[in-house]
Parts: sequence; C-alpha cells; structure tokens
Amino acid sequence: MGLHVKDSGVWKQAQEVYVKDGGIWKPCVDVYVKDTTWKGALYEAGSENFTTDGSTTFTVPAGVYTLTATVVGGGGGGGGGDSSGDMWTGGAGGSGGYINEKTFPVTPAEELTIIVGAGGLRASQNFNGWHQVEPSPMDYIAIGQDAGDSAIQRSSTDIDSVESTLSCGTVNTDATVTVSTTTLLVGMKVTGTGIPADTTIASINANELDFELSAAATVTDTNDLTFSLPARATGGKGGDRGNANCDVRGVGGTPNGEDGDKSGGLCYGYGYNGTQIGGDNGSGYGEGGDSQRSTDNNEHGTDGAILLSW
Repeated sequence: MGLHVKDSGVWKQAQEVYVKDGGIWKPCVDVYVKDTTWKGALYEAGSENFTTDGSTTFTVPAGVYTLTATVVGGGGGGGGGDSSGDMWTGGAGGSGGYINEKTFPVTPAEELTIIVGAGGLRASQNFNGWHQVEPSPMDYIAIGQDAGDSAIQRSSTDIDSVESTLSCGTVNTDATVTVSTTTLLVGMKVTGTGIPADTTIASINANELDFELSAAATVTDTNDLTFSLPARATGGKGGDRGNANCDVRGVGGTPNGEDGDKSGGLCYGYGYNGTQIGGDNGSGYGEGGDSQRSTDNNEHGTDGAILLSW
C-alpha cells in the first residue's frame, strides 16, 4: 500500500513515521488506515530471493526495521581420483554454511550488499603425475575448488544480530572460554571485557562446556560476554585428491555446514568405482559436489543463496 506525503508539490513515499511518546520521538512500526478493513499503510510484507552467485544491492523497504534471512554458502567441488597407485576416489566437497531464518535489525531505505557464494568447481583426475582436464571447467590440480561465502553487508561490514549474553570464564593469553555452548555456533562474534576486537568462535568443544576463540583473551576473570551472529555463511571446502590416507573430504562451511564423505581409499573399502557423497546442509542450496572414479561423474558444488522476508 505505502504511505505518501506531499513535499514541495511532489508526492513521496514515507520511509519512517515518528510519534511523540512521553516527550520522546519514537519510530512507528506501522501506520493503519481504515479502508473497509484496517490496513497497514507504512509496512508491506514481502520477500526476495537471491540465488545467483555474485554481488548485488538491496534497498530495505519503507517501514521495515527487521529482515528475516536465510543465508547459505556455496558448496565445495568434488575431489578427483588418483591412479598413481591404486585408483582411489577423491573426497567429496563440503556443503556451505547455513543460517536458517534469523532476524537482523535494519533501517528503512538503507542499501545493503547481498553476496551469494559460488559453488566450487569439480576436480580433474590424477593419472601418474598428469591430469585429465576435460570435460571443462575443472580445477587443474585434481582438488575440488573451495566455494564462496554468502553474506549481507552494510558498508562492507556484515550485519549481525545479538543472540545472547552469557557469564563466561576467560584466562589471560588463553583462547579457551568456559561456558555452556548449547546455544552457540561457530562463527559467532564475541565481545566483552578481555576479548580482542573482531574475535569470533573458532570451534566448539564436544563436551559442550567450553569453546575456542579466534584470538586469545587478555584477562583472567568471569565476565558477561555478548554473542552476535553475523549474516555470513562460509563456503564449503573442495574435496582433496584420493589417496591412501582415506580422509580427504571437504569440510563444511560455518555455521551448520556438513562435511563431504571421506576419500575412497582402499583402507575404507571404497576404492575402485567408489562414490563419495557431497555434504548437504538441508537447505536445498550450497550442496557439496560428489566425487567418483570417473571424471565425468565428479560434481561441481552448487551455489549458495540468500532468502529475505519482511
């Protein structure tokens, strides 16, 4: 519908409407008018999906102060087999990271940058030191290509949403933080006393009682730390060339990405004609590429996506 005001003889759509409440001007979430039924005049529900890799801009609609976003990184490319000894199937690509329907604060009419990560290219095969590079395109070194990140940015910085504030124990010069991790995700931004700027959760320990920072803390104490989720899902890693180590799968992106299957080396019994399945984050986007003995059947990772609603 949209609310318009006349400004110097020209009708213009209002981006924000304020009312004075207790002496303080506050923005209205919506304005209603009666047209047979009451209808919102400022805020209009909508959605827009971005599923093609690359960068574009998105203008926040009038009256919109929050966006609900699903952000998916691209999937890594499937790794190539290796026949320099036995024919080992390569590792499959990891899926992209996956943020599902999180709410992020925005400002009406602001411009955001939407970045959709490209899926990684599949690998060639390795035959006793030389590489089969057809059909094209492939990564010539027999390693699946890493995929691109997907993100929503404001002035080249990822937008984020504060998820929680928790009482945490830190130790000076140590990256380990003690706290229940059941509500935390790898990649979250961490701020608070003794935490260096731009620090994130690098990994979460299996005991669910502590996690590792991307930079060591600078104080020994128990303090409230704030955890924010950036609107960024990293791309999955490409699968590596098959070999006897049997674990050259591509690692899934953060958060919530799934690793690809392991290499089909003989020690795991897959070997000849084996098929390794790419990681799948369950979103329908950013799936890792499969890896097979035949080059023709290696798969590219699929592109990521950003799905917005308001």
